[in-house]
Formats: sequence, C-alpha cells, structure tokens
Amino acid sequence: MWTKQWSQECGLLFLDRQIPIHEDNQSCFNAAKGDCNLNNKRMKHINIQLHFIKEAISNGFAELIYTPTYSMLADFLTKSVGRVTLTRALNSLGVLKLGYRRMLKIKISTKSDPVFVP
Repeated sequence: MWTKQWSQECGLLFLDRQIPIHEDNQSCFNAAKGDCNLNNKRMKHINIQLHFIKEAISNGFAELIYTPTYSMLADFLTKSVGRVTLTRALNSLGVLKLGYRRMLKIKISTKSDPVFVP
C-alpha cells in the first residue's frame, strides 16, 4: 500500500486495483473482516495494526482473500515444511533445481542472463 501511495505521489502510472492480502488463519481473517469480538483481552495488543488493515479494506486499497494453508507459496520462508510442500512451492515460483554437474556447465555471460553450455 505504501508503494502504491508513493508512486501516485510521484506521478507514476500505477494500476488502479486492489492489493490482495492472502490469509490462511481463520481468526485473523474474521478479525480483519470485523466478524469477531475485538474487546477480548487477547486481541487488545493488535488493535492498531488491525484497524490499519480494516481501513485499507474498507477504502478499497486492499482485498482480503482466504487462501488455504496448502496454497500459501511463501510458507517455506517462515516455517519448516515438508519436502512435498517445498517442492510444490518452488515449482510454482519457477525455481529450477540444478545439480552440481549442471551448475559447472553454466557459463556466465557478460549480460545478466546465464548461458547454458551443453
């Protein structure tokens, strides 16, 4: 959201669409939508951050999307996951698995793109 506001202030063209916020935690999802009791003692410490998200959603800057845990691609960056989950996430992100012998055959060109030598 900061990037969107900054680019508009600088006069840069920015797509006028909502920023998607993917959430897999039902409690957080319901709190951001306003479907839970915020007067709970355990919710007291996050009221400021929560109101920021709720305001962004109500103003149309952001869109809250429930995404199941198995579909969260960035989970492997924040917690330990199994090999199947890690492989699926890396494949979805376009990360290639290169063996040691294949890496030795990569010749770095003067451009930013590597050149594969057979």
